Amino acid sequence: MAGLRELKKLQVRHDILSAASDLFAERGFEDVTVEEVAEAAGVSKKTVFNYFPAKEDLVFSRFDERENELIAAVRHRPAGTSVLDSFRASALAYCDQLADAGPGTQRGRVFTLIEQSPVLARRWHQLRNHYLEVLAGELAADAGVDPDDPLPWAIAAALLGAERSIRRAGGSRLREGADPARLAEWLRPQVNRIYDQLAAGLADYP
Repeated sequence: MAGLRELKKLQVRHDILSAASDLFAERGFEDVTVEEVAEAAGVSKKTVFNYFPAKEDLVFSRFDERENELIAAVRHRPAGTSVLDSFRASALAYCDQLADAGPGTQRGRVFTLIEQSPVLARRWHQLRNHYLEVLAGELAADAGVDPDDPLPWAIAAALLGAERSIRRAGGSRLREGADPARLAEWLRPQVNRIYDQLAAGLADYP
């Protein structure tokens, strides 16, 4: 029975997110109320808030795994693989995902909403600062240095900046209607060009 309850919760969560995504894409984040999301999902407003404490969470819940991904890129990288190469592999995997994507994908919708909404832009800025702190902490622990050492923070900023530039290049072209397969083919050498440039300074970093 517990398994069925969990499946039902997952379905309700999915229905709420799907309804919110469609409404936000149609009318924008600010012009949609939580009540309207609840009605479209067939649940009460209270149920929406039980799953998503703030309206912004209806957008940013899709980033729930981001922190774990950053941690895994450092802690669980294959033996003998540098942090730089771990992030390069992740960026190349993103290119592979693009090949199966399209301008209406959820990730593309999210960043379009962020660009259009000051509220979401502020939340995204806070999240990016949080990701920087998480990654810098992981790099410091991995290298066995003090968490306040500025070098891991600088390297974390460089890695996240490279990743952001790659996803920005891919996402913006995807939203403009670029063919996903051709876009992925174009982006792969850009990824290698970026990480080759970083390698000059970071190749010896753990």
